[in-house]
Amino acid sequence: MRISANSSKTDTQYLSVKEVAEILHKCPSTIRIWDKKGILTAIRQPKTNYRLYQAGEVAKLVEKLGSNKTGRRLLP
Repeated sequence: MRISANSSKTDTQYLSVKEVAEILHKCPSTIRIWDKKGILTAIRQPKTNYRLYQAGEVAKLVEKLGSNKTGRRLLP
């Protein structure tokens, strides 16, 4: 589910928990846990209360995870 929300001048793209999990190769439950821990910050869709994540924030996390060349885990 991709949702675009028109703000004043920019177009922000949002991703569902499932989409973020697929991008990061993690389980959806891991994404929810990261949300609770503050690793990713979700906004809530007003009518359904679903978690949505800004695509830019997910991209930053992908870069952070990809830059780990020591073999150690950056995140739980």
